Amino acid sequence: MYSQILIMEGSFMEPCPIKSTQRQRVLSSHGPRRTQVTECISIDDNVSTDFIDSIKNITNTYLADDLGGDLYEVSKHCESVDNFKQGVDSNYRQIVLQKLPEGSGAEMDETLYTEWRDDIDCTEIKKYFDNLYGEEKYYRARISVMAPEHSLNWHIDTDTSVLCRTQTIVQSSESYFETKNRQGKQSHKLEEGHTYFINQGWPHRVVNKNQWRIVVIVGVFFKNIPGNERVLV
Repeated sequence: MYSQILIMEGSFMEPCPIKSTQRQRVLSSHGPRRTQVTECISIDDNVSTDFIDSIKNITNTYLADDLGGDLYEVSKHCESVDNFKQGVDSNYRQIVLQKLPEGSGAEMDETLYTEWRDDIDCTEIKKYFDNLYGEEKYYRARISVMAPEHSLNWHIDTDTSVLCRTQTIVQSSESYFETKNRQGKQSHKLEEGHTYFINQGWPHRVVNKNQWRIVVIVGVFFKNIPGNERVLV
């Protein structure tokens, strides 16, 4: 995520907002560092069928890609093509569920992405995450849709001491979350109907196999992860 430092603006090179906020994303007091938590672990193995059905319905009826769009300001800055897409293709897209409230300003602050869209029915999604993390204790919910045989590029997002990430697996016959840490490359198979803590502080990527992969990603502080003592190493 930090590999691209500058953005073209006309004939000038402008500082990338990812770079300007990098210090805030590397260290904080909100949770343990990336070296103090595991790479990937299931934190819930009983995702509600209403949640899963709701996500599949949204994915099948909302066909747009919100990466780089007006509802998804943070994705305009350095991450969408470099990290998620292999060039400009249709093999990967994201659907915003929680957007940045109008006038809130700091578009790079993930914790400000709390306003649910009113053009998509997010009732069951909100209910599940409220029960898992606590009401309004999670941020920037979005659906990730990945084609078969597609993979993400290696990238780093935010240290776990700043904000953690989870993925709820809605559809995936075989996909793997891979990280590169001091022990080398680690690979974890992600099962349908589970919500996983993933350590996005190390270089990481997702490799998908033979089915469309549909997951929901949110940001959450370590203290609000249920059973978070299991996440520590």
